[in-house]
Amino acid sequence: MRPADHLQGFNGILQVDGYGGYKALAEKGQVRLAFCWAHLRRRFYELAANGPTPIATEALKRIAALYQVEMTLPLWLDPG
Repeated sequence: MRPADHLQGFNGILQVDGYGGYKALAEKGQVRLAFCWAHLRRRFYELAANGPTPIATEALKRIAALYQVEMTLPLWLDPG
């Protein structure tokens, strides 16, 4: 099932992975995309695992810092 069909009528923030099909939902203005840091982090990790890559290493450090901030947020902010 295509995301547009499945989410027809949805208004709000949608947390997504890197699948390109979600971009069409945001173009209509009813959906705001919140991309998953874990999916992005995986790509930087794969780059860094293949050898010295200063940009990927720095990106991993910054994502780790964001995860640390997230750990300090009150539990009531967790919608799950």
